[in-house]
Amino acid sequence: MKMSIRKLCRRGCALLAALFIFFNVTVVPVQASDDWDGPVLNRVIGTVEGPSGKETYYNLNMTWIIEYMHEQGYEGEFWVRDDGVKMLGDYVMCAACFDVHPLGSLVETSLGTAIVCDTGTFIYDNPYQIDIAVRW
Repeated sequence: MKMSIRKLCRRGCALLAALFIFFNVTVVPVQASDDWDGPVLNRVIGTVEGPSGKETYYNLNMTWIIEYMHEQGYEGEFWVRDDGVKMLGDYVMCAACFDVHPLGSLVETSLGTAIVCDTGTFIYDNPYQIDIAVRW
């Protein structure tokens, strides 16, 4: 039977834990923002209301985005935190509506301070949404 992680969570943590053990899944705790005490975005909870509004996540190759950010004068090396969050220097990488959060602006998220590097079609439904770049 194929079932989403969200449905598994609704069925109970014991079942989820059993599946993690069966499939040898290692869960790495996410690194929450020091200034945020609300829900923290992670691969199981795919959407949260963070400090700046709705947060979701995406996993794409960031090569061209890193190149573009460097061309625009933004510095920082690309790296991935232990919890799978993609970083540009000291900042979490995110996508946002450029009309609300212009390219390069800093936005507080449940996972730390993010730099806006990208945008997406999600902005047509919710221009205040923040999409966090991860390796999940």
